Amino acid sequence: MTLQRIHTATGVPAGTLRPHLFGPLEDEFDLGRVTATAFFRAAERAAGIPRLDDDVWIPAWRDIFTPVPAALSALGRLEPDVVPVLVSNTNALHWEGVLRVAPELPRLVPLTALSFEVGAAKPDPAHFHAALARAGARSEDALYADDRPELVEAARGLGIDGFVVTDPDLLASELLDRGFLTRSSAPFQAPPARFGGAASLLFVRGLVEFRARRFFEAHEEWELLWKDSEGDDKLFLQGLIQLAAACVHIGRGNAAPGRRLLALAKEKLDQFGDDEGGINLRFLGKEIGAALAEAPDVLLGVDLRSRFPM
Repeated sequence: MTLQRIHTATGVPAGTLRPHLFGPLEDEFDLGRVTATAFFRAAERAAGIPRLDDDVWIPAWRDIFTPVPAALSALGRLEPDVVPVLVSNTNALHWEGVLRVAPELPRLVPLTALSFEVGAAKPDPAHFHAALARAGARSEDALYADDRPELVEAARGLGIDGFVVTDPDLLASELLDRGFLTRSSAPFQAPPARFGGAASLLFVRGLVEFRARRFFEAHEEWELLWKDSEGDDKLFLQGLIQLAAACVHIGRGNAAPGRRLLALAKEKLDQFGDDEGGINLRFLGKEIGAALAEAPDVLLGVDLRSRFPM
């Protein structure tokens, strides 16, 4: 994508551009040794292309990322005692691009050891040691996941357990097997097919927020999707929104509005099948019904995430 955009702006073939944009110059950028502006000017000189405006360079370099809903969902289900750290060979513009498409990432993984921040890049042991230091962990207590086998091997060489992620669903299954994910939440499944593209991302963001006990944020994500939905989609989403809103009220000690919203959510969700969007609606409906049968003081004392698993 980057090469195509620069080719479009300059007419220089992608094959000619590649070694200049993705070689030693990029390594310096990823290590934080040059600014974006300095990188752009050096790349122009190396490739023999005219000076380009930043409004050409920046989107070509930054806007290349697509979020992976299954991975975000898995990160939203980490056990409370897990200390996640994002360890990445990246530069400041790439990181900005990631945050543009996955703004919830800092909430899911608040600690980072990015190459441009720490001045070292994997497989350099210094990069892994920086990540361990930020987590306050020993190598024997850490787990590392990557889609590049050679980087997983580098981590293992330092005494860090690791696994290769060959597809998004594998991340969740491996973390679950190792006890890093909550088992109270159902394994991630793809959103309903009708929630495609940006709608899929909003749906999963709502799940991620709900599973992390951020019920108000879940309500907000699903409401954005609900506004542009129709028919059964709108009814299903409204049920989820009312469930999230009920959890907000219950968490604040407001039993009466919480119970009213639970009843409205159950009425809507009961109209669908046993499973929808990876959510076991049959089990969820039973849990909502049980909660409605409880005394208000009992309802206010429950662990909402384990009580209403998704």
